[in-house]
Amino acid sequence: MKFFEKLLKVLNPVDYSLFEKAHFNQALPCRLLRPQTIEEGKKYPLVLLLHGSGERGSDNEKQLRHGASYFLDEKRRNENPCFVLVPQCPDDEAWCNIQEKGNGRFEFPFSDQPREPMRLVLNLLDELLKNEPIDTEQLSVIGISMGGMGLFDLLLRRPSMFKNAVAICGGGNPELVHRYATGTSFQLFHGSKDSVVAPSHSREMAEALKSAGAKVDFVEYPEEGHDCWERVFGGVGHKALR
Repeated sequence: MKFFEKLLKVLNPVDYSLFEKAHFNQALPCRLLRPQTIEEGKKYPLVLLLHGSGERGSDNEKQLRHGASYFLDEKRRNENPCFVLVPQCPDDEAWCNIQEKGNGRFEFPFSDQPREPMRLVLNLLDELLKNEPIDTEQLSVIGISMGGMGLFDLLLRRPSMFKNAVAICGGGNPELVHRYATGTSFQLFHGSKDSVVAPSHSREMAEALKSAGAKVDFVEYPEEGHDCWERVFGGVGHKALR
């Protein structure tokens, strides 16, 4: 089944032209999808999508590979109008501090000063919230792999800013979740056969968040590997826009 799904994607490539191209401070490539219609006096939700390590670069294209097409669905755009922001992390950089320990395990040393890509994301968010009709009570963040790790770093820096947080095959420091556990609803997804990022990371984060009083849904796919995002964006349990 997966083979035919991938073949269909090759035969029917997605048109991403609705995601406007921009560069923030000439340093952070990003794409922005706007609601189809913006009514005067009305404000709209915003979804921030943080990509994984394989989509890094400066082409302002690769970061749309996974997840962005979910928001181009015509029915979804009509029923859930929102802004979707997809920045691109530069090559040889990361959204947060990550130390690989082997066997799919990582450590996440926190620093008061964010890495440069995350600093630019924070500044870009502030600029958009100031200049666009965005409802600050309806912000969501989705992170995939390295982006799922960056998601928890972002929440440490802006606790309670996001109504929803969706971490897909990501990870973070479970000892720090008390700083942002309340005020945000969490969904964590991971494939049991993931050999790139150990599923134990999501298990540990889910348990720590629950213990800290957060609302958490954790879905582990027994037969999926690292690319479990295919299942998530296929519509299984996704609540980012609800």
